[in-house]
Amino acid sequence: MRDESREVTDQNPLRKELGEYERHCDWVENGRQVLLPPPDRYMNHSCDPNTYLAFHGGPATIIALRAVRRGEELTNSYSVNLSGGKAWDCKCGSERCLGRVPGNFFELPLDRQAEFCPCSRTGSYRSIASSMSYSGAAWAAARGKLIDGR
Repeated sequence: MRDESREVTDQNPLRKELGEYERHCDWVENGRQVLLPPPDRYMNHSCDPNTYLAFHGGPATIIALRAVRRGEELTNSYSVNLSGGKAWDCKCGSERCLGRVPGNFFELPLDRQAEFCPCSRTGSYRSIASSMSYSGAAWAAARGKLIDGR
């Protein structure tokens, strides 16, 4: 999959004639606005997601956490790929709704961290660490919590 996301700027604005709208964007550090490509621009948050976005040195890959029925909305947990963000109230409607979307993966309850951790599927803690800019002692401490429950 090609990474077709792009930063939205005054020089490179959204093009409504091409179907680009603010609802298709994400806001990242320093208030930058990024237009997401399909299909991730159509995905919503759920505290009980059926997919996750994996980043392994290139474009995002959407990976199913379970079988997805035809016509079922694709959802992911926004907390999986967040670090240093602000929490917000969640109204996803899932029976497993946490009530708040943490602004950081490591603020999720430990059982959800273990469930959502892409490293549990890839066997590599480095993959999630690099995608979230965690390193050194902070990552080792977080990894220890996942492994040992400390």
